[in-house]
Amino acid sequence: MRDRFCLRGKRKEIDWDENLYKKYSDEFDFNVDLIHELVYHATAAVNLLFYRIRDEVDHGYRFDEGNVSVTRGLNEFFRFEHFRPSYADEHRVSGDPYPGLAGVKKFVADTYGHHL
Repeated sequence: MRDRFCLRGKRKEIDWDENLYKKYSDEFDFNVDLIHELVYHATAAVNLLFYRIRDEVDHGYRFDEGNVSVTRGLNEFFRFEHFRPSYADEHRVSGDPYPGLAGVKKFVADTYGHHL
């Protein structure tokens, strides 16, 4: 699978050790949530770019297509969730809406209850 990025599940590569298994499982879960948040921010950034192009250059840009969406799933109800991420107005006007990798990591740890 050289043409794909795969998140390595180190917990599957070790002999049974409860503490190490827990540590690797927590790291894996954190990385999955981090990747989801980074994709969310990347999509919001693309939508911000489209917003700025429509606002400053061409009011009809991507009029028919609209914003870019992202799909996540299956959730606990066995359904896919569809999002159209965008930055809030106060973040858009700030000129720097992306909080940086450290900010996203902190958000993931705080929001999803990860303790690394």
